[in-house]
Amino acid sequence: MITSQRRKSKMSGHVARWIVIVLLSCVLIWSYYGNNAWSLEKVVSQTLAAAEQPDVRLEERISSGHGVSFVWLVDREHALMHHFFVSRPFGVLWENRSGVFGESLDNATLFNFKWHRTIIGKYMHHAYIGQANDPSISSVQLTWQDGREEKTVLKDGVFVAVRAFHKDIEEPSRHVNVQIKAYDDQGGLLYELNDDKRVVRQVEPTS
Repeated sequence: MITSQRRKSKMSGHVARWIVIVLLSCVLIWSYYGNNAWSLEKVVSQTLAAAEQPDVRLEERISSGHGVSFVWLVDREHALMHHFFVSRPFGVLWENRSGVFGESLDNATLFNFKWHRTIIGKYMHHAYIGQANDPSISSVQLTWQDGREEKTVLKDGVFVAVRAFHKDIEEPSRHVNVQIKAYDDQGGLLYELNDDKRVVRQVEPTS
């Protein structure tokens, strides 16, 4: 009888310890990530607020691999664009890792690109993002440093391509060999960008 009571008491002690451990873990996770980490949309809003930028709807998210994604937001009302990398620790909690906020949108820009990269874990994550305001542009193709060709995501006048390189094996320090080409719906080449030419602007009419 006494032995049975001891076993029950010991088991109750184990259960109580595990409950305490779980509660402390939840408190630590909440204190580090905040109560919005469960929703990507809320993390985006929180990040914009911290950067003192107006709130805007999440435009798109694409994976760059290894648990990391790239998100971008287009704010036509204020002529701004924001983009940043996010990761999802534990597979459930979202976290902002690195980004650019308040980048101006210019209707006079027909085609351009910006380059953003960040180290997360063992990988260097690269993102190419730009405006494709010429309505003739139907698709955008990017040729990476190693020659790999990729059709970019093109939506609402903005194109994006992302990729991760292992920082110890293949980490291009610059993007001198990257080529970005815009095509019309017939496959005709409209524009070509590279490190020496990053923007094509509308030609001002001469009086």
